[in-house]
Amino acid sequence: MLNRLRVLVSTESPLLGTAAVASVVAAIILHIAVTRDSSIPVLWTDEVGYFGNAQLLAGFGEPRSFQGRSYYIGWSLLLVPFWWITQDPETFYHLAVALSVVFGIAAIWPLALLVRHVGICWSWAVLVGAIVSLAPSRVLFSSFALAEHLVMFLMAFTAVAAVRYSERRDVRSAVLLGLAASAVFVSHGRTVGLLGATGLWFLWELLRKPRRPALAGLAVLGAVSLGGFLLYRWTISFMYIASADREASAIERIFGSDPAAVLTSATGQIWYQVATWAGVAVVGVTLVVILAGREFRRRQPGVGTWAVVALLGSLVVSATWVSRTIAAGRDRLDIYSYGRYLEAFGAILAAVGIAFLIRGLSRRAAVWTFVSSAVITAVFLLFVAPQAPLGGALFWGPTSVPGLLQWPWPGVTTAQGPPWIIAGVVGLALLAVALLLARRAPLLAVGLIGAFFAISSVVADERTITPYFTPFYQSLTLRSAVSDLPAEATVSYDLYREPDAPGDPISSNAYQYWTIPRELPRFNSSEVDPETDFVIARKEWVRAEELGAVKVADDTGGFDNALWVLPGPFQQDLADAG
Repeated sequence: MLNRLRVLVSTESPLLGTAAVASVVAAIILHIAVTRDSSIPVLWTDEVGYFGNAQLLAGFGEPRSFQGRSYYIGWSLLLVPFWWITQDPETFYHLAVALSVVFGIAAIWPLALLVRHVGICWSWAVLVGAIVSLAPSRVLFSSFALAEHLVMFLMAFTAVAAVRYSERRDVRSAVLLGLAASAVFVSHGRTVGLLGATGLWFLWELLRKPRRPALAGLAVLGAVSLGGFLLYRWTISFMYIASADREASAIERIFGSDPAAVLTSATGQIWYQVATWAGVAVVGVTLVVILAGREFRRRQPGVGTWAVVALLGSLVVSATWVSRTIAAGRDRLDIYSYGRYLEAFGAILAAVGIAFLIRGLSRRAAVWTFVSSAVITAVFLLFVAPQAPLGGALFWGPTSVPGLLQWPWPGVTTAQGPPWIIAGVVGLALLAVALLLARRAPLLAVGLIGAFFAISSVVADERTITPYFTPFYQSLTLRSAVSDLPAEATVSYDLYREPDAPGDPISSNAYQYWTIPRELPRFNSSEVDPETDFVIARKEWVRAEELGAVKVADDTGGFDNALWVLPGPFQQDLADAG
C-alpha cells in the first residue's frame, strides 16, 4: 500500500496535471476578482507609507508628512518606476495593486519548488502551491497594495534557498540565501527573526570547513540588510516624526511587555494559524521540529534548526508587539487572534503539511496532528477568547485576521462577537476528514482543502471585505476638488479639531497622498494662521469667519473635511464664476 502511494505521488498523470492547471487558473481568477473594488487606498497608514517612500525615492514631488508608523522600503523600491510612469495618484494605486496581485499569484512557484523537496512530482507540487494561494489569508491581500504578497513570495523563496544551502554548502547557495533573507527583512522589519536565524546559521558554519561559503553568505546578508535598513531610515526621516520610530518601540515592547499579555497574544496567534490552515500547518511545524531535533542530536544545525529559530524569533516579535494592546485593555477583538504578522510562515508550513498529507502520514502522525490542533483550539477558546472585550466597541480590522473573514464578524453581519468557535470547529472537522481521506485518496483530500479555501475566499470577500471597506471607497471625494485646483494654487491641511472631537490621521494621510506632487504643509489653526490660498479644514471651521474663508466643497463619507478658499485672487475668481 505505502509503496503504491510513493509511486503515486512521484508519478505524473493527466488527471493530476489537469487538477494542477485548474487550481492555478482558479487562483489567478480569485486574486484578480477581489481587486474589482480596489479603486483607491483604504489603509491610510500602511499603503500610503509605502507609496510615500516610493515617491521620495523616485525624486518626484515634495516629501509627504505622514501620521502613524513608518514602513520598510523593499516593496516601495519596486513601486518607484510607477511614479516615473504616471503622476496621477489614482493610476499609481491601480498599478501598485496589479503588482501586488502578480506576486500573490507568483508565490505558487517558490512554494512548488519547496514542496518538491518532500518527494512529490511537479504536478503535485504546483497543486499544493496553488491551493495555498487559494486561501483567504492569501487571496484577500490582493485587494490592497501592501507588501504582504512580496513578503510571502520572498519568504518562500528564502525557504527554498535554505534547503539548497543545506544540501550543497557552496558559495553560490550561501550568497543566494543571504540575498533572499536580507530582501525579506528589507521588505518588512517583522521578519527580523528570519534574518537573525540566517545570520546565526552562517556564523555556526564558520566553525566548519570550508568557511568560504558561510563568509560569502554572511557578507551578502549584512551588506544588503544594513544597506536597506539605512536607506529606510534615511527615507522616513523626511516623512515621520521621531515618535514614529518602529524599531525603538519594538525593542521597548520586547523587554517591557507584560508576560501574561505576551502569552495571551502568542496563544491567539498560534491558534489563528491552526484555524486558518485547517490544522495542516501543524503537520508542517511537526516535521520541521522533528528535523531540527535530528540535527541537534548530530550537532549539525541545518535547515530544520534554521526554520525553528526563524519561527520562534518571529513569534516573539509578533506576540510582544501585539501584547501592548492587550495589556492596555483596548476594545479590539482582532488582537486576540492576530494573524497578519505570521501569515507567510503559516502558508509555508501549510504547504509542507499538505505535501506530507499527499505522501501519506502514519497513523501516529495523523493522530498527533489532530490532537495537538484540538488542544490548541481548546486552550484558545477556554482561556484566551473569554478575555476579549465583547462589551466594548467591538472594533477589529480585516487585515489583522484575513484567514477568518469567511465567518460572520460584528459590524458587517448581525454577529454579536467574533466567529472563533465556528472557525475552530470547522477547521478541526476539515482536518479530520482530510486525514482520513489522505491515506487512500490524497487527490480527493487535497481537493477538499482547496475547494474549502476557494469558497472561503469568495465568501470572505462578499461577506466581509466589501461591506467593511465600501464606506471608505465612498469617502474622501474632496480629492476631486483639490485636484482641479490651478497648479499655481497653494494648499495646506489644518490639523486642529475641537477638544472633544476624535483625531483623524486617515484624512491627514489621505490628502497628503491625493495632493502628490503638490506640497501640502500641515499646521494647527489654533496656533498659527494659514499661509496658503486654500485650506483643507473641518466642515464647520472655527476660523473661517475670522479669516474671511469661503467654503468650496464638503467631503463625503465619514470624514469631517472641507476645502476652503482664503481671501485673494482665487477667492475672487471663484466668486466671479458663481
